[in-house]
Amino acid sequence: MRRDGVLVRIALVHATAVLALAVVCAARGWPVRGLFIGGGLAGFSFVSFWAIARAILVPGTTVLAAALNVTKVLLYLALVVLVMSGRLTADATGIGVGITSFVVSAIATALWMHRPVPAVAPGVEGI
Repeated sequence: MRRDGVLVRIALVHATAVLALAVVCAARGWPVRGLFIGGGLAGFSFVSFWAIARAILVPGTTVLAAALNVTKVLLYLALVVLVMSGRLTADATGIGVGITSFVVSAIATALWMHRPVPAVAPGVEGI
């Protein structure tokens, strides 16, 4: 599988994990705002770093990488201003779980992609 395919799979697993965790938290009556903030920040950072890597390796994508990185910095600054002014309150546990879900998604995807394939017959390699 191409590298972009692996990165897309990590992003999809992360988005699925955040949504599944949000459903569980909402069903239990726990707040989900922090979960979405943490998961969104981790996912957006992943996408912007991915764009930087592509800009380095593929000519012609530097404008997208620059735009994403400026947007990321502005988003972080806006979140700091909102939190410091008291306009945005989110639970720290939810933010931590949202960020951690990305790490778990990346590890799970890496382990899934590199799992051993059983042999189809004695002495024959797996497909």
